[in-house]
Amino acid sequence: MLTSNIDLSNVNDLYIPYFAGEFNGSGFVIDNLNINMSSFYCLGMFGYTNGATFENLGITNINISGHNGVGGFIGISNNSIINNCYSTGYVNGHRSVGGFVGEIWECSNLYNNYSKMIVDGNYYVGGMVGLNNNSTMSNCYSMGSVSGIDDIGGLVGINWDTTTYSNCFWDIESSWQIGSAGGTGKTTAEMQNVATYTDLSTVGLDFPWDFVNNPFDDTGNENYWDIDGVNNDGYPFLTTTPLVEIYDEVVTKIPEVSKLLGNYPNPFNPTTKISFSIPEESKVELTVFNIKGQKVRYLAKEQYSKGNHSVIWNGEDDLGKLVSSGTYFFKLNVYGKTIAVKKCLLLK
Repeated sequence: MLTSNIDLSNVNDLYIPYFAGEFNGSGFVIDNLNINMSSFYCLGMFGYTNGATFENLGITNINISGHNGVGGFIGISNNSIINNCYSTGYVNGHRSVGGFVGEIWECSNLYNNYSKMIVDGNYYVGGMVGLNNNSTMSNCYSMGSVSGIDDIGGLVGINWDTTTYSNCFWDIESSWQIGSAGGTGKTTAEMQNVATYTDLSTVGLDFPWDFVNNPFDDTGNENYWDIDGVNNDGYPFLTTTPLVEIYDEVVTKIPEVSKLLGNYPNPFNPTTKISFSIPEESKVELTVFNIKGQKVRYLAKEQYSKGNHSVIWNGEDDLGKLVSSGTYFFKLNVYGKTIAVKKCLLLK
């Protein structure tokens, strides 16, 4: 049981590789988790959990780079229960990458949790969970950008075997993802509206979340959630984790590395917005290629200030001609170094 907040800003690569007990955060947070182990599996504050129980804990300002089974809170969860917890920050990996949990296995249960993470991977990438197998998620949401190559979702990347979702949502605008292996996508305005979680006329809501003051159809008396339009960037927050200065604007936080965040919408017709972030003022090239590897158009070739940026592609080549439907790739170069390549689909 935690009795105070923990600051890991002066410690690198510190995590708990295996955990099988009970952990009660008592409403406190573990802050500034920094793990840079790009060839390692099972990475998170808790690497691998088996039959564990977690409640009332926040893992905040995360910066994790791993390989497979990488999550902000847990790398791989097996038969574990996670209630009233959340994660904020950035996570990167190759496969099974999630803002909250990388992989979930065998009857794990997530209830009343959220993820405010920038999530980047290649395969099985989700704002909340990368790969979900034979488990249950209820009253969970995610926001923050999600990018990858295949099996990408705003909430969940991919399902294996039997999975159950109830009352789970993700932000289709901030995540840049209109699809997910589970849950229901909502706009930012909807995600910041208490009616989404308590009014039973809401698409995707089977029973109301338990909020302070019992709005709409909420009849619960535990008051797990609150929303006030100011704290937590206007999104719901857990009352079991008191608001402290550690809350930050994850979406606008400038990462320590350059990132190609993806495009929205995808598929698109005829325009799409491509977003990227750079940690310092840099010369940036953003280029579109066709499936044959031929350059279609330079979208950007100039100096950019540090921070988050976006460029609109209207489906035209460098000659101003509309390109045909199909798969295209956009590549981000910073100071001549290729940062990432992402895939998009133009449908007419």
